[in-house]
Amino acid sequence: LDHVSLDVRQNVIQALAAIGPPAVPDLTAALRSADWRVRRDAISALMSMRKKGRMAIPALIPLVRDTYGIVAGHAISAIALMADNHDTLVISTLRELSRDTDYGIRSSAERWLDELMNPRR
Repeated sequence: LDHVSLDVRQNVIQALAAIGPPAVPDLTAALRSADWRVRRDAISALMSMRKKGRMAIPALIPLVRDTYGIVAGHAISAIALMADNHDTLVISTLRELSRDTDYGIRSSAERWLDELMNPRR
């Protein structure tokens, strides 16, 4: 993940996503990358695992405030997809974000909070 080539780093992240839950620690480490694209792709890989990747939620929470909107949006979606309606950390984070001044952050948090609290059948 420290390779100079973005393509190589992205290929590594895709391979880790294919491995599934055993790769969560490596994908979580990628969330600390200085490159926003690597953070975004690591979040996407974790998000694809849904509830199986839930152990990454604590590492994803700080990224809901990432300076890159696409990273923040991916992080919001990821924590919501990994959580259930009993996950107090995610619910409190989404409630806080639902009061954000940024419309995109606020609307995404509201939508996911509604989805978590009122699952569609």
